[in-house]
Amino acid sequence: MPRQPGQPEIVQGRNAVREALRSGRGRRLLLDAHASASPALEEILRLAAARGLPLERLERHDLARRLGGAPYQGIALSTEPRALPSLEEILDVCEAQGVAPCLLLLKEVLYDQNLGAILRLADACGVQAVIVPSRQGAGVSAEVARVSAGASEYVPVLRQSLLQAISRLRRRGVRLIAAEAGASQALWDCDLTGPLALVLGGEDAGVSQAILDRCDAVVRIPIGGHIGSLNVAAACAVALFERQRQLRDGAGLKRGGG
Repeated sequence: MPRQPGQPEIVQGRNAVREALRSGRGRRLLLDAHASASPALEEILRLAAARGLPLERLERHDLARRLGGAPYQGIALSTEPRALPSLEEILDVCEAQGVAPCLLLLKEVLYDQNLGAILRLADACGVQAVIVPSRQGAGVSAEVARVSAGASEYVPVLRQSLLQAISRLRRRGVRLIAAEAGASQALWDCDLTGPLALVLGGEDAGVSQAILDRCDAVVRIPIGGHIGSLNVAAACAVALFERQRQLRDGAGLKRGGG
């Protein structure tokens, strides 16, 4: 169910709840009265108690009614909406810290499971932000936060015009590399070091021509087999870990056209 403006967010699942508490968010903790004890749950209860958050222990059917559906892992956190930085603020922080920014631009990723998986990858690979279209595609929901295992607390998801974001990134010296089936250049023949924004399509469509025309390079992920394509989260993993490999190895590939 979409959250209305002004309503608190609901975070579900032990990992997601724990990370929301660690990041300093939370209004009220909701718990299945019969939830099984675990080290993760004990840590959550300690974090909530340290912040003085109210704790409600509810029968499972009452908790499900409160959440509008079956609770995941018997725990939920009502929390204030996260304050998001602007793209310019993120780039300013990277510049001040001497860090080469790495961002993801996603063209209409539709499914919460994919966006959640991508956020978990983004956190693992040092991505500063994920940019999604203003209106289309998935945004951060309780399901996205759950699948991300709490990574949504650390990687901001910015909703804005992708074309406007691309213009800002180019002005700030960030190279744009799009992944698209059929491109002539292979991913690992492209320099992915330095300030970078990786551009990926959604589940049902690739990157639009208007966006491809504004990228510095378009690359393909060479694959075999019978299917001929990868899930968008899997493609994202390949691209991000190839960047990690190049950074580790000091690949320093020549940047003529990518």
